[in-house]
Amino acid sequence: MEEKRKDIWNQSWSLDRQRRRDFLSRNVEKKPTLQVCRNGSRRHNTLLWMMENVKVCKNFFLETLGYKDYEVVRSVLSSNHLTNNKHPKVSAAPDMRGRKKPANSFPPDYESAITDFIMKYKPVQSHYNLQHAPNRMYLPPGVNFTLIFNQFKEHCTEKGLKVCSWTHFHSKIKSLNLSTAEMPQDICIKCRHNEMDHKNRPLPCNLANHLSNKRNSRKDLKTVEEKCKNSNGNEFVYTVDMQKVICMPLLNSKDYFFSRKLILFNESFVPPGKDKDAACVIWHEGESGRKVYNIASTYVYVLRK
Repeated sequence: MEEKRKDIWNQSWSLDRQRRRDFLSRNVEKKPTLQVCRNGSRRHNTLLWMMENVKVCKNFFLETLGYKDYEVVRSVLSSNHLTNNKHPKVSAAPDMRGRKKPANSFPPDYESAITDFIMKYKPVQSHYNLQHAPNRMYLPPGVNFTLIFNQFKEHCTEKGLKVCSWTHFHSKIKSLNLSTAEMPQDICIKCRHNEMDHKNRPLPCNLANHLSNKRNSRKDLKTVEEKCKNSNGNEFVYTVDMQKVICMPLLNSKDYFFSRKLILFNESFVPPGKDKDAACVIWHEGESGRKVYNIASTYVYVLRK
């Protein structure tokens, strides 16, 4: 049954929008309600849901096709009732959304100007989070959408242009898939140098090799992760990284910026995958430094544990 539902879902979403509306029109039928169960009920129609010529319930029908509610179905049936009341099952009424240009719409030049203004803040990709968010771009720290919008309004005022609404500006940000969250990891040195020195130029050979090695390393890590998963706990793998220097205490008062701080170090041992136990070895500058033998001692400590 589940395989059949997947086939129906794949077939439905492989069609264009109009063909999907035709499918809904043919498989959902509106009939007058035969019996009213309570006084004053406003329900005058009953929907019959069909799947492969078999009568099913509403939840089964909607979940099989991937709909959260039946607003799409109701829209199709109401359009059929208004346009083709005699033969509503032949073809669904066409979707009229997006056919008329709004009166308050902006010209394409203005839309491209908004995009260019946002991209001046140099959003970048996360160097280590490509697997989970390959298309998301991150704005620099301290920059938020409200700040960009306020500066865009000042820019439009100086140029004598009309200022769009916050809703329209925010929709443009969503279309660019931007985020103000802090990137999970900072960008590596080679990619940063390429970003500064090779703008709009072909990738140099060393950077192309670097990116190829990065993809191969991620592939090898995935292979090792699967191997450890199938070893029933007999083999383990960890990715090891040292966090940037942590200054304590962390305060927002003025005295904090002029006071002496204690420096902490953190060497983390994290197994790939989800729901895995990680280990962090933390020490401060009063106990030890971060020379080669100091870092090596953290490996010995974790292996003994």
